[in-house]
Amino acid sequence: MKFSHKKSGFYFREVIGGQYDRISMALSVLRQRISFALICFCALNIIIIARIVFLSSQPRLSDHDKNIIQQQNANLVRADIVDRNGMIVATSLPTVSVYANAKDIIDIDEAVECLKKVFKDLNYQKIRKILETGKRFVWIKRHITPVQQEALLSQGIPGVYFIKTERRIYPDRNLLSHILGFTDVDNIGIAGIEHSQNDRIINEPSSLQLSIDIRLQHAMRDELSVGIEEFNAIGASGIIYEIDTGEVLAMCSLPDFDPNQRSRSSSKNKFNKCTCAVMEPGSTAKIFTTAMALESGKVQLGSVFDVVSPLTVGRYRIEDYHPQNRPLTTEEVFKCSSNIGAARMALQVGGQTQRQFYKDLGMFVPVQLELPELQAPLYPKVWRESTVITVSYGYGIALTPMHMVMGVASILNKGRILSPTLLRGKNIDVQGIKRIISEATYKKMVHLLRLVVQEGTSRKAEVSGYHVVGKTGTSEKLHGKTYSKNSNMCFFIGAFPTDQPKYLIFIMLDEPKANRNTFGFAAAGWNAAPVASRVIKRIGSILNIVPDKAG
Repeated sequence: MKFSHKKSGFYFREVIGGQYDRISMALSVLRQRISFALICFCALNIIIIARIVFLSSQPRLSDHDKNIIQQQNANLVRADIVDRNGMIVATSLPTVSVYANAKDIIDIDEAVECLKKVFKDLNYQKIRKILETGKRFVWIKRHITPVQQEALLSQGIPGVYFIKTERRIYPDRNLLSHILGFTDVDNIGIAGIEHSQNDRIINEPSSLQLSIDIRLQHAMRDELSVGIEEFNAIGASGIIYEIDTGEVLAMCSLPDFDPNQRSRSSSKNKFNKCTCAVMEPGSTAKIFTTAMALESGKVQLGSVFDVVSPLTVGRYRIEDYHPQNRPLTTEEVFKCSSNIGAARMALQVGGQTQRQFYKDLGMFVPVQLELPELQAPLYPKVWRESTVITVSYGYGIALTPMHMVMGVASILNKGRILSPTLLRGKNIDVQGIKRIISEATYKKMVHLLRLVVQEGTSRKAEVSGYHVVGKTGTSEKLHGKTYSKNSNMCFFIGAFPTDQPKYLIFIMLDEPKANRNTFGFAAAGWNAAPVASRVIKRIGSILNIVPDKAG
């Protein structure tokens, strides 16, 4: 078959040209698709950048709020706190709290009006102002009741939400307030054991066991309350202490507060007199002076001291409250609580030994106790002769009640020094305990402390069958730069039973007044001692100590 030249050329052009047109069309479509993809990509980037800019300009949750949400979402639970017998003294209950996201609220005024119908005690002006700022997390009400939750649900307020929380509860209310402390609104411990053991309580599910016995705590608080009323005192404190373990079995400071409603209590009521109040110990310090003197070997029980004439220190005269007007032996100095005798005893031993003895007892630093509320003692930096004299009978140095307890317990623990503790079993495995006095000196001190209760200023502390040992102390309070004779701190510190003192009792009354039963006297032998006697009567059977029928 033949083709003409013209026809064949036309056919070629027609075929090739058609293929060209199809390729050109495909390339055109491809270019359009690429352009569309680029436009979409650019548009997407523009949207992302715009969103980032928008979000960066919005209010953010504070770190505090983030922590709150994280804690609540993690279902933060605080372990129970129990006393030494397993009785719950602090626990947590699940609750519901309310918060708002201002971004989700359609009408702030309407939302506030709805909240008013449910919560009568809210500061609505404050909430309105916060919501108007546009914050995404605003607390409305913590720990609401089921009735309030149902009422709020019925209001159907957009932007108002619920969150699971827990609330710390103290079943015994005031009883252990200064020991337990309390938590803040975020359930974090901020006082007492709740604060010092916060990490332990949060991170370990098992209960935290205290050394406290709430039965003894009840007895102590009751008798201190009676003592305050009977002697018209402005406050009181008391401690029950196990001598051979260093465990605090009861610790009470009055006035106290209810940790369930701590916002209603004054700072005065939250002040722990047992660990924060520093005071001159008065004649209870003669326990330290006498133990130091006997341990030094320079003084014996039969040593004689001239107490007939007062001592003069600068412009001050040191006199005895009950002057005997004759020389006294060491036994008589202690039994009669002679200031002059204690001063001469300390001077005979020397200031260097006295200062070191107090330092070894831990009287220059805060006690090591599981509480954040601890106060350091006050003492002179320069130990002059006047310091030796005044410290010997309880002036010139200020200690907390817990310091006094720790010091006397060390002497009654055959000289072994233990740090006090509020945790049961903490001191069981303590090794290498430091000794402050020998066992021989310990026996002499028990004899002297028993003598004071039998024949001296502490006779009203005696309890039939328990053979109490102890010492009273009365110190005038310092008002400005002057001591007030009508404003006293009265102490009793002692232990029982005598054959091997195991439980130490400390009682302090703040500014007790004389009454008809005290025949016009306001010294510790007339008020702190009888309060201690009543406490011992109540706790003896609880501690399984059988009284001696012959006593």
